[in-house]
Amino acid sequence: REITLTENIVLRFINNELNEIIEEIPVGDNLANGQVFWEGVVDVGGEPQHLIIQTHLFNEAGDTTVFSVHRDRSKNTTQLIFELGGDETGFLISYNQDGEVLAGTSIYAQEPIGQ
Repeated sequence: REITLTENIVLRFINNELNEIIEEIPVGDNLANGQVFWEGVVDVGGEPQHLIIQTHLFNEAGDTTVFSVHRDRSKNTTQLIFELGGDETGFLISYNQDGEVLAGTSIYAQEPIGQ
């Protein structure tokens, strides 16, 4: 599906106490050279979570977007669920607290490719 510039990337962090911290990243505010690029640190219960999110393809041929999530296991200790705001079909990808990648449940998610 086409991603609009008014949408948010939604990061849901769940720490060991099962507290949920939500970080919303506006797509339109994070475009560089026609691609999404965001880098940041989110504090989750005193544990900084460092991420880089970018696209390799953004709305290619009108409806194909390929995201890349850089999440260093040595710097990230909480569960992460990656979604697009307003997409009620499920999440795109998830990582458990040990960094294991779990395939998304969204009809728009494909099998993750590890790097």
